[in-house]
Amino acid sequence: MPESAGVVGSGRCGKTTVSKALAWKALSAAERKNPDNAHLRPRRDESSTANIRLDEFVVASTADHATLPTTVHLWDFGGQEIYHNTHRLFASEGTVFVIVTTHFDTHTARVKREIEEDKWQPG
Repeated sequence: MPESAGVVGSGRCGKTTVSKALAWKALSAAERKNPDNAHLRPRRDESSTANIRLDEFVVASTADHATLPTTVHLWDFGGQEIYHNTHRLFASEGTVFVIVTTHFDTHTARVKREIEEDKWQPG
């Protein structure tokens, strides 16, 4: 039974890092060593997501005393304001939204640093 989750929040708050961490955690030790899964490993220097990023992974879920594999579809939405109205297009009954936020001081420090480095993009 597929399940859907959307990861939402402001731009540059860590949504992609959170979604990758969830997918990475679901992998077995052998799957983590597979080069095909390297893109799921969370990184500190993650680039900003443009549009929507989709990850799929399988977790074991328990229902009626039976353990079944469940495919999770994780939608990582770009946090820029232009994408906010697209979130509702992916919502259906049973969709879970994970809201990611950044502490104000952390966000302010990052914006100041990006402005100084001429890398700042509003979001």
